[in-house]
Amino acid sequence: EVLLVADAAPLGFLSIAAHGHADCLSFVLSLGGVQVLVDPGTYCYHSDSTWRAYFKGTSAHNTVRVDGVDQSQSVGAFMWARKAEPELEAFDGALSPQRFVASHDGYRRLRDPVRHVREIRFDTAAAEITVIDTLKCRGSHQVERFWHLADHCAVQRRPDGTAEARLENCAVEFVAVDAHRIESFVGSTRPISGWMSRRFGARTPSPTLVMSNDIIGETSLVTRIRWRFE
Repeated sequence: EVLLVADAAPLGFLSIAAHGHADCLSFVLSLGGVQVLVDPGTYCYHSDSTWRAYFKGTSAHNTVRVDGVDQSQSVGAFMWARKAEPELEAFDGALSPQRFVASHDGYRRLRDPVRHVREIRFDTAAAEITVIDTLKCRGSHQVERFWHLADHCAVQRRPDGTAEARLENCAVEFVAVDAHRIESFVGSTRPISGWMSRRFGARTPSPTLVMSNDIIGETSLVTRIRWRFE
């Protein structure tokens, strides 16, 4: 079984989006009933503003961050000043490859506006997911792709720029076709990265891959995720 759930929904619930996270176009992935890519959770509300900001921020989700800022602009533990507005552009779950395309305008507020378009293709025969992130802009920007793995995964980076996550039942390979830099974090506090929270008030270290690029003008970045069951 392969289960992928992608988010192209509005931020939070109703007008104040109080419990929303800046996670537009993120997705989670399970293989054979085992979590691979996860949503790191909530952890806290009021006890620590730094950790609250991290867990609801863009860098804590499997999506793209531009110029080091969140897609949606937070103004406190629960309030949002500006919200990324998503648009589902295409979805076909009947054929192979299955295809999902969505975009959001959260980075239109930057001095040089950016629109993020994400296409996800699932080739069922090849056991491969291809993620194409297109940044529509004119100027230069720093772009990060985040991949949060479950805390039971062991991740190894390779010299060729790929990374492999080992699970109890399979191995998952992450290939950054065009990343300028690839970093991995597990339980880091400087910067805060590599954490998940399975229940309120508790956090555990978990592997996070960060693929970074410096771009100029409209650019498409490709990530391939492949797996084999063992």
